[in-house]
Amino acid sequence: MARKLLKEQQNEAREIVKQIFNLALAINANKTKQSTTGNKPTVFVNFSGHVAVVDVSIYRNGWGTLDDESNITRYNIYLSDDFFTEWIDDYEPYPEEGCEELSKAKAALAELKRIAEEWGVDYV
Repeated sequence: MARKLLKEQQNEAREIVKQIFNLALAINANKTKQSTTGNKPTVFVNFSGHVAVVDVSIYRNGWGTLDDESNITRYNIYLSDDFFTEWIDDYEPYPEEGCEELSKAKAALAELKRIAEEWGVDYV
């Protein structure tokens, strides 16, 4: 039962990451450097295939050369099987609310949706 739940959560996290990429493309349809757009947020999404991790960095006031770390939110979402199976030995039964990686993916998606709505960005 726990393995099936883990696989479902891993698949859900992967679907959320696809939405994150789509939102990043919508939010950053054009350049969002501070000198061009003022304080419009800039989103960076990087996928590192060798470790199956997606790094999401949200520069809430736009990207600039002297960025204050307090204005940057970062999410590192690990999608590999390891992060969705290591919990089986630690928890029995597996907690249905999900593992940390799924929670981070959901948090990143919620933040990007909020930004899109705030800035009137159309997305699917």
